[in-house]
Amino acid sequence: MNDKYEFDDAYLEEEIEQGPSKSQRKRELQQLLQLTEKALSLSDEKLTKTGIDENALDALREARKMKASGARNRQLKYISKLIRSEDVSIIEKYLDEAEQSQINEKRLFHQLEKWRDRLVEEGDAALAEFLAEYPATDRQQLRTLIRTAQKEKQQGKPPAASRKIFKYLRELAEQ
Repeated sequence: MNDKYEFDDAYLEEEIEQGPSKSQRKRELQQLLQLTEKALSLSDEKLTKTGIDENALDALREARKMKASGARNRQLKYISKLIRSEDVSIIEKYLDEAEQSQINEKRLFHQLEKWRDRLVEEGDAALAEFLAEYPATDRQQLRTLIRTAQKEKQQGKPPAASRKIFKYLRELAEQ
């Protein structure tokens, strides 16, 4: 048996106790820095809900005021250092939820725009489909808005009724 590559138990235990490699620590710090940059996009109200301590919140407010520069990068690294001692998973979870919420809002916005355009273009045919999906709709009010929007479009006027339709659709979707 070749003893040249065998290690004793003390050496193996020492290797295990050393923790993550330098490369792994760098990757973790880079992820924390990216998390810090995402946190900059949140409002103060949302940041306080994440549970970040007051020192980190103050540092984030200062970083928002800075333009992209070396000083801003140093500030972000400082914030990452402050956040490192906290439970980062809570912050990540909150940022993911905020991002998902924003994606859902955009999706709803685009769906409502498509409905508005269909209602103005197709009229009663699209209205029947819309009523099937949103039964709480005031049929008469929406029909009046659709006809007004169609007239405005034919006459080349500004789309005031189309805006009203969109506003009404948004109110229905929020119910």
